[in-house]
Amino acid sequence: MVWEAWIPHMSLFWRSWQIVTTLIVVVLGVLCVLAALQFNRIESDLIRGRLAVLAESAHAPFQSAARLGLPLANVRNATAIIERSRITDPQIAAIHVFDPVGTIVHSSESDTPTSVRSEVLFALSAASGPTWNAEASDFMFTGKQIIDATGKAVGGIVVVYPRIDLLTSIQAMVTKLLLYSILILLIMSPIAAIVLRVGLRRPIGMFSTLLVVLDGFERDAWRRQAGSSHDLDHVEKGLGFDAAELTRLTNAAEANYTAGGKELSAIEQGEER
Repeated sequence: MVWEAWIPHMSLFWRSWQIVTTLIVVVLGVLCVLAALQFNRIESDLIRGRLAVLAESAHAPFQSAARLGLPLANVRNATAIIERSRITDPQIAAIHVFDPVGTIVHSSESDTPTSVRSEVLFALSAASGPTWNAEASDFMFTGKQIIDATGKAVGGIVVVYPRIDLLTSIQAMVTKLLLYSILILLIMSPIAAIVLRVGLRRPIGMFSTLLVVLDGFERDAWRRQAGSSHDLDHVEKGLGFDAAELTRLTNAAEANYTAGGKELSAIEQGEER
């Protein structure tokens, strides 16, 4: 009978295990998101640092020409200068030199676009210093202003980097985090089940025994009302809980209640007479 009562109260264990497992999943999910955001920030900063170095190396010859008063379009070997900087990092998509209105005057691309993208001009106009950064959905940009001897901006140079490489790195990182999280969940979930199983063994046993006693007490009450003198058969000893004492107390309480009811009835009948 204890075993039959044990089964319904195992729901306490299952509910507790589900809560603990859900908490583990939530914690792992939050950690994955935070780790991915941190990785994205660090990787983006590293890429911007590399692009700033390339922009600086390609910028120097054009800056010198501008200080001498030469137009950017007339700089000799301009294509070779920016191509030399570009090949130092094969992931660079292009390097452009452009005038103040955004028209490209030199480029490392064979199919040179007419002008730089609007994100580049916006970042250039909003920059508080000579070096600036911008991002679009498909590219990252790092550039530097070109200033003549009077301090006037005569153009700029921009390094274009495809975001697909950054996104690929982030996706690879997220995939690893998910795999590690699943592995941790598969390890921690059984451990949590074992700990809960051991920790809830006594409470579940007590609940089960209490259910047995109350069920037996109810059956005995119905038997006595039917005039049966059947002996009590629900005295059990549950896990960590002695049902015999509870049975004795419940029977004594019922007997006192019955006796008190009879006494009250006798007193009421006597007063009516």
